[in-house]
Amino acid sequence: MELQAVLTAPVPVGCVPMTVDDDRLRSRWEALASEIDAHNRRYYIEARPIISDRAYDALFQELQSLEAAEPSLRSPDSPTQRVGGLPVDSLTRFTHPTPMLSLQNSYDEQDIRDFDERVKRQLELEPDHSVRYLVEPKLDGMAMELIYAEGVLEVGVTRGDGLVGENVTANIRTVRNLPLRFSPASSDVAAGQTPKKSGAQGSLFGAPPSVSEPSDASRIVPARVAIRGEVVMPQDGFQKLNARRLEQGLEPYVNARNSTAGTVRNLDSRIASAAPLRFYAHSAGLCEGMSFQRHSDFLQFAGSVGFQVPEGIAACEGIDEVLTALSTIEDRRSSYPYDIDGAVVKVDDHKLQDRLGFVSRSPRWAMAYKYAAEQATTRLVAIDVQVGRTGVLTPVARLEPVFVGGVMVSNATLHNRDELDRKDIRAGDMVVVQRAGDVIPQVVRSLPEKRSGQEVAFVFPEACPECGASVVELADEVALRCANEVDCPAQIRARVAHFASRKALDIEGLGVKLVAQLVDEGLVRSIGGLYLLDQQREALVALERMAETSVDNLLAGIDTSRSAPIHRLLFGLGIRFVGETVSKRLCAHFGTWSALSSASQEELEEADEVGPIVAASLRSWFADERNQELVKTMRAGGVQFPDEARRMDLPEHPFLGKSVVVTGTLESMGRSEAKAAIEARGGKSPGSVSKKTDYLVAGESAGSKLEKARKFGVDVLTELEFIELLG
Repeated sequence: MELQAVLTAPVPVGCVPMTVDDDRLRSRWEALASEIDAHNRRYYIEARPIISDRAYDALFQELQSLEAAEPSLRSPDSPTQRVGGLPVDSLTRFTHPTPMLSLQNSYDEQDIRDFDERVKRQLELEPDHSVRYLVEPKLDGMAMELIYAEGVLEVGVTRGDGLVGENVTANIRTVRNLPLRFSPASSDVAAGQTPKKSGAQGSLFGAPPSVSEPSDASRIVPARVAIRGEVVMPQDGFQKLNARRLEQGLEPYVNARNSTAGTVRNLDSRIASAAPLRFYAHSAGLCEGMSFQRHSDFLQFAGSVGFQVPEGIAACEGIDEVLTALSTIEDRRSSYPYDIDGAVVKVDDHKLQDRLGFVSRSPRWAMAYKYAAEQATTRLVAIDVQVGRTGVLTPVARLEPVFVGGVMVSNATLHNRDELDRKDIRAGDMVVVQRAGDVIPQVVRSLPEKRSGQEVAFVFPEACPECGASVVELADEVALRCANEVDCPAQIRARVAHFASRKALDIEGLGVKLVAQLVDEGLVRSIGGLYLLDQQREALVALERMAETSVDNLLAGIDTSRSAPIHRLLFGLGIRFVGETVSKRLCAHFGTWSALSSASQEELEEADEVGPIVAASLRSWFADERNQELVKTMRAGGVQFPDEARRMDLPEHPFLGKSVVVTGTLESMGRSEAKAAIEARGGKSPGSVSKKTDYLVAGESAGSKLEKARKFGVDVLTELEFIELLG
């Protein structure tokens, strides 16, 4: 039996409770818990177990028996709490003790040298002064904050918007390599001794510390500390998990990061318990009762109390050593057991960090260095067209499957017609593929020198491939659109799927595949049709992979959505340029559906940072008789469109109140769409760069505006950074 299976083993039938006095019972429990924790560390962190699975099984079952005999012994930090408990109804929100900010990104050596110059200038240091930095691999997982009180895990919370996250404590307890309680840390580390560099790479950490016996009471543990890091799914575990899913007839997960996020947020902690999740610490938030002179001191402390930290962290004196460390980590990228998408450069000294401080969304003392996306070469077999919820026709490359950045890729976006023409991509070409931002597969370029003469240039259809309606081209848009907004099945499927998505109505049990079934079977012809499904129960039960329980869950989820907040309804309707943030701002401004739907163009523009493009889109939507009929259908189906004002707490977006100029050619959208997206998030997008400009989005062939932005010290965003900030 594998050790992971042992952890979920039930208490043996017929196990006789121990009949000894309470002190001896408590003493035995503490000894067992300590021994099991030590073996967990040896197995999951050090990969060098010293007992057999059978022997471990016996220890674990004895601990379960003790807790069954005397439930008062069971504590939140018991090894038995890693098994996972019964499902919960929902995840609750939790406010971070201190904000979890994001990092400014960089993509080339000059950005890092500029960062070093800014640090020295702000600290009033001489140009030839060497600042001590730490360079850490940037793990590609799910950001997490773990709050410990007196060394015992109290709360696990996702990053969320940086201010408020989701409480996922039950799931986090099941992660095998994080301590539920601290191993006692020695006072010399807590006092702030600086670790020495070791090895040619300047690594702070060699082999993981060995398991040791508990030490005396002089060892220090913070009264309350927030340990921050990444939850990841190692690649070997991810591949095994997908193999099990295939054996069970389930679809494999797309990539390790998405699998991690879905598992951590699952309402059933037993799912998390069975997943190969790992946590790696990288920093501290709140820390009471202890302080550290340097960030490297904290990392040494974290390792000493039972946390794993990323491999290959390097201490560097000056920017030249930093660049060497960045190159070393990139060279080792494929050898890491988990996905990394870059490295993080941090000023090591905490006093210097305090002096440098923060800008609006990131610290001045740290910068993320993003590595180029991993690429691979494969054959483009065919080019198809997909139709989105607004009718846009997007060309999609069908590829011979190829492994890129930890994921098997068989489809990749080609964006639009101009992109196809500019890159001269043809069916049959050998092409270079990468995952943009290590997430979205895309075709970088074709390889004309490898053509045989049999390749075929793609011609966009004149009729929609889904419904046969004519394809139209609107002014000032690169995109081609299906003109059939009402009856095109592809548009209906996409609109309904968006409406049911997590950030909109979050309808439990209504995923993309079920939406496709409902539309294809004629059970749903619009969003409003969802609220008539309770009249078609027999037809629902007859659908593939549906049964009574599944139908009950679906109808319950739809019923819950009838009383969703007004801003979720507005966002879920999929009105062009009306994103999640602008939906909240509009609803906070107008308060009621009737006030919002009857507002004039000018009144809409009075809402906080709503621009003319967004306002015009809203007016057009509300004036359309088809949309008025949709709202009537939804009301008849029991959907509540609140007529009383409700106060809303709005999250801050990085573009809120900012001036964001767009220049050059963007691959993913037209310039007018980019400006509308900025306005939808509370920003402004003027046509020229000035000293008041906050960001410049630089697309391909950016010219004088880019030079002017650099002259004024404006933050320059690549297209990928811009898309990431848009969210």
